Amino acid sequence: MGRIVVMSGYPAAGKSTLARALAERLDLTYVCKDGNRPVRRSMNPRSAWAS
Repeated sequence: MGRIVVMSGYPAAGKSTLARALAERLDLTYVCKDGNRPVRRSMNPRSAWAS
């Protein structure tokens, strides 16, 4: 079974940089989800991913 690593945090915190480096080191596929979801500042972070 494959691994899934999820990165989350504040904007401009270095998540993408760290995720790329981690994927390379662990020989994983890096998938960027930046910009694929609308940002709603009034939304609870957990409900933002509930579909």
